[in-house]
Amino acid sequence: MKKRNPSDLSILIVLLLLSLLALCYFSESDYHYISFVVLMVSAVAMHFLSVAKNFIWLLTIVLMMGFGMLIIADSSLVTQVQLIKEYLFFTAAMILMWLIYNETKQINEQLIKAQEHAKELEKYIGSSELLTLSEFINRIMFITTGTKRRGEENYYVRFQLNSSVLTQEAFETLFSQTLLATIRTQFDLVTKTSEGSYLIFLQNTNQEGCTVVLDRLFKAVKMSIKTESVPVEVEILNETQSNQYIEQLKEGVLI
Repeated sequence: MKKRNPSDLSILIVLLLLSLLALCYFSESDYHYISFVVLMVSAVAMHFLSVAKNFIWLLTIVLMMGFGMLIIADSSLVTQVQLIKEYLFFTAAMILMWLIYNETKQINEQLIKAQEHAKELEKYIGSSELLTLSEFINRIMFITTGTKRRGEENYYVRFQLNSSVLTQEAFETLFSQTLLATIRTQFDLVTKTSEGSYLIFLQNTNQEGCTVVLDRLFKAVKMSIKTESVPVEVEILNETQSNQYIEQLKEGVLI
């Protein structure tokens, strides 16, 4: 996509102001107020319409105003010249206004895409050591290429925290820190999904290995919160199940 130049927008705004001043100064017909009303209505309409619909709106208004001026024009040459001048300035203002909206909408789209791209490039969620979902997926794709070749098995464990609203934030901080301290930092990966659950990737292990990790994790959490009941739901997933779950997250099905 072509990179937008902010100076182009500034030039268009200046030209629009000049065309409006010209319309106000040089218009001598008795119908010039209609042009300003139509321009104001068009400015509001173009704000809410898409780029394609704005172009249709532009053509419709310009043609309607042209036919309208033909109808109200009398046989006087002076009146016809006045209306032609007014129509030219009005058309110029409409075209410039359409170009400005087109430019601003495209700049806004580029900004949104740039923000989304920057978010995808982020490796960690905030200041934590939890991987973003995109980084989590990218690393898994790289790791599983090797584990499949070696015939190794990988498992995932999903945690859904169910603590009360009053203690949710504090418990999530404690749980994530304990989780990161429990896993093998050189082999296992952790992310927090868009639905609020935690997902860990355990490389080259089996269900017994997952159980060992869970026992170690819950033992540490229980010691920290001084209770035997940990408000967390656990689900162990094989690679097929986890791939389906991740695809649902990417498509926004679970969000």
